[in-house]
Amino acid sequence: MKTFTKCQTINTPLWRGGPADPKILCNACGMKLHKRTMTLLEIEKSKVDKNKNKNNNKSSSSSSNGSI
Repeated sequence: MKTFTKCQTINTPLWRGGPADPKILCNACGMKLHKRTMTLLEIEKSKVDKNKNKNNNKSSSSSSNGSI
């Protein structure tokens, strides 16, 4: 019988894939992992977007300073 070690569940409507092995997480823990992963990816994406915008602003302001 399959048991998920973190929450000790044995019954779940769906076993989900985990970071290491396929079909190792119960449905609830798989959804929590997915939500946490997506949140971390969104944070990283926003950091990259801010850096891109900062670099674009620097390059556009330096090119427009010399021309009238």
